Amino acid sequence: MVGLTLVIALAHANITGEEYLFDDWHVIEQNPAVRGLDDIPSYFVDISTFSLMPGNRDYRPVWLSFMAVCYWLGGGALWPFHLFGVLLHLAAVLTWYVLSRLLLTSALPAKASDRDRLTIEGAATLGAGLFALHPLATQPVNYFSASSVIMVAVFYFAAFACYLSAQGGGRGQRVTMLLGVSCLCYLLALLSKPIAVTLPVTLLLWELVLNRRRPKSWSWSSLEPTAWRLVPYAAVTFVYLGLRSLVSARSVGVLTDTIASRTGSEFLGGHYLTQTKALVFYYLRLAAWPFRQNVDFEFARVQTAGDPVTWLAVLVLAGIAALVYRYREHRDMVFLVLW
Repeated sequence: MVGLTLVIALAHANITGEEYLFDDWHVIEQNPAVRGLDDIPSYFVDISTFSLMPGNRDYRPVWLSFMAVCYWLGGGALWPFHLFGVLLHLAAVLTWYVLSRLLLTSALPAKASDRDRLTIEGAATLGAGLFALHPLATQPVNYFSASSVIMVAVFYFAAFACYLSAQGGGRGQRVTMLLGVSCLCYLLALLSKPIAVTLPVTLLLWELVLNRRRPKSWSWSSLEPTAWRLVPYAAVTFVYLGLRSLVSARSVGVLTDTIASRTGSEFLGGHYLTQTKALVFYYLRLAAWPFRQNVDFEFARVQTAGDPVTWLAVLVLAGIAALVYRYREHRDMVFLVLW
């Protein structure tokens, strides 16, 4: 962990010269709601505090609260934002290190050797190091408005790690406490960025693919314990969605702009086919070849179902799915790819 801290500090030591970028001006720099601490409670009940631009407003009250604290600490200076970004990235790397150890351990057979466990330690350290230093990580660290991506990762990883720790054996107060902390981290993740809503599905996927303690039959008696373990996460999800809907209803313009941007003359499903194209030719490409990064990379929206580039992306994803099925006995890799 000391080594990971040092490499992150060295890799990001030169960011103090960065300025406000892209969306920062309407979310932080010129946003009167982020001038101090007095407005923090309003973030949870008023979505208009998120941005000066109605079409860009989102419900991220926990993340916005940290932005207000950074602004208050520096009186508008940029150093608190820089420091917060680096510390948040460090927290994400360390929580990923802990989570990856738990995930890899859960994939081990019951009678694993010391060599297997040593291999897991090395793999977790290598994975955390790659996460710490991958060029893709520079964007959310340097670009203040993108730090919500790191914050949701910290809470998401922590929630997942607590859930796995609770399944590691034992009963009573320890398990209850771990599951309680996990659900709290999940809620904080949702209030940092909505993409955290995938966590219950990820937990279900882990239960079905990697949980060695679950009986392998598909009868209700074998699935019932899993279902009950996931009930609290479903409850947190419904509470969050209800709260988000109530708060968003007060800003009808936000909902109208969002709906209008995804309808009109587009054919049904065009938005999602565009995302499929971006997944393969932007995100997967950058993961393997992280050059020519752009904070606002433009992708032409798919206008017809016969778009050849989109179907090439579909074929790539189908190929990945075929490989997952072909090597399905490697459950840890199946889980990670599906995740």
